[in-house]
Order: sequence, then structure tokens, then C-alpha cells
Amino acid sequence: MPSVKELEAFIAVAEVGSFQGAARRLNATQPAISKRIAELEIELGVQLFDRSTRACRITAKGRTLVPYAQRVLDDVGEIQRKVGSRASLAGHVRLGVVETIAFNKLPEILERCAFDLPELSLDVEVGATIDLVRKVRTHELDIACVVAPVFEEAIASEPFWNVPMSWIAHGPTWTGGPLSVEDLARHTILLQSGSRHIPVIEGWFKSSGQSVKKIIRCNGIATAVKMTEAGLGLSLVPVESARQELESGTVTTVPVQVELPANSFVTIYPAGRIEPALAAVVDVLRKIAARLLEEKATLDRAGRVSTRTSVKQKRQQRARSKPKPRARSRS
Repeated sequence: MPSVKELEAFIAVAEVGSFQGAARRLNATQPAISKRIAELEIELGVQLFDRSTRACRITAKGRTLVPYAQRVLDDVGEIQRKVGSRASLAGHVRLGVVETIAFNKLPEILERCAFDLPELSLDVEVGATIDLVRKVRTHELDIACVVAPVFEEAIASEPFWNVPMSWIAHGPTWTGGPLSVEDLARHTILLQSGSRHIPVIEGWFKSSGQSVKKIIRCNGIATAVKMTEAGLGLSLVPVESARQELESGTVTTVPVQVELPANSFVTIYPAGRIEPALAAVVDVLRKIAARLLEEKATLDRAGRVSTRTSVKQKRQQRARSKPKPRARSRS
């Protein structure tokens, strides 16, 4: 009788197209995957993969087995989700996050996973969006939180977090007015290498025919914030990534006359059937995303109320400041 591990290895090889890729996906060694496939072939008495060439090709019998194997694994996963306790769910998940998520939300993600899924093993890799997307595509990572958008047929994408962007400068306050593109060009600009916002920023200067005084590229948002704090230039960063420096007054936000790019983050993972352990981590991230969305809605409502109150107070002040008409004297 085929085991669950053998069927998992079979589906992984069939979907990824190689024993090495299946090993990465299942966090196993390549010899272990080869052994499981060999044992499955012996049990069924057929060859499932053609190993005569460098490429691993599934045979006709292997293609026949795919829907049955998927059905069994789906049923096993459903049993684990509906009958088994989440706390007893074991497995190994490889999570990738970009720097902003690592500094601001990773502790919460790890705490929630440790509480809800104590038997789950979680590896974390911090990197740039382009690298993390590639690793999810090649099954070197199971799931990642990256900068949106991600449009790939083989990758599922779900909203995670929206963070406003802002230019920041050294000092406790910005005494000047909003900067135009021409004004920005007269400052040293600090850019994070690999940032998806670089084409937008470069487009501003190109469309206005401006040549930037100086551009310094660095390898991360934290580095850009520290360089800004040291007075080396202006940088465009997610506000949450400079929250500590903004609150301490070592850097300040800088208003500009151009529309800033959106900075949204998404959760990505392979499309289609996913393992129960990965599905559990996806569920944790969905809950965190829902809370972040509710927090934003609450802040937006509070902001609208504050704006209405401020407008009302200004109207009342203007009404009080108007001179009262003098009463006519009767002769």
C-alpha cells in the first residue's frame, strides 16, 4: 500500500519536474525522494518516471496516477484540518519576507505561528522581492511576503499590508514647504538597490528634464534610514520602517508636490493544492492581514472624524471673531 510520504514525493516530482526540486519543496534530501519514488514503483509494479535523460519525465502510468494521488493527499489534508488539532499539526515551512515585513511584522508572525502551530518548524529568509518571488516559483521557498503586485499564473497572491511611503530628511522638523521635482533634484537622493520604486523616482526626474545632484544606492531600507539620520541625503521609505527615528526626532517627513507610489505587500505561495502545514501558515497570515485592515479602517474613521471636528471648530472661531452689528439708537 503506497504511503502518504511516497505519494507526496510523487506529486512533488511530477509538479516540479525534478528530484532535486521535489527535495527542496519537501525539505528532504534528494536520495530520500529517490528512495520513496523507487519504493512506490516497486509497490505498483510500474515505472512512474523516465530517468534515461537528464530531464525527469513522467510516464503514461505516472500521469494516470496523478489525480488519484492528489485525491488521497487532499483527503489526508482534509482529515488533518477538520478532525485533527491545529496544535498537533507538524511540518516544515520556509517563509521569505522583505525587509519592511522583517522589521515590523515578522515578530508577530512568528509569535502567532508558535502559539497556533507549536509543532510546526518555520525557517525564515529575508531578501528582495525579485529574489523571493523567484524562490517561491522554483519551490526554494514555500511562502513569502513581498511588495505588490505579483502577477504569475503559478503563484497565488493575497493582500497582506498597506504602508504609506514618505520622503524623510535629517532633523526633528522640516521647515520648508512641499518639494517639487526640481527641488528634489537639488538634494542627494538615497535609494535602496532593487527597490520597485526606483523606476517611479527616475521617471519623475526624466519627465521634468532634471538631473539629480547625487544618487547614493544602498542595500536596504534600514541602511537608507540610518544614512538619512546621519544627514547624507533624502530617502523615500515606508513610514513604518522609520517609525522609531521619526518618534525620536532624528529624522522628519518631507512633504512633496508629486504623488508618492503605493507600497502594498502581498502573501504569495504556489497556486493549486498546498500541504496542510503551509495552509495553516497561510491562515495565520490571513488573520494578521485582516487585523491590519481593520486597524487601518479604524484610523481612517478617526481621521475623518478629526477632520470634521477641526472644520467645525474653525467655523465656530470665524463666527466668534466676526464683529457684532451695532444696535440702532432710537431718536
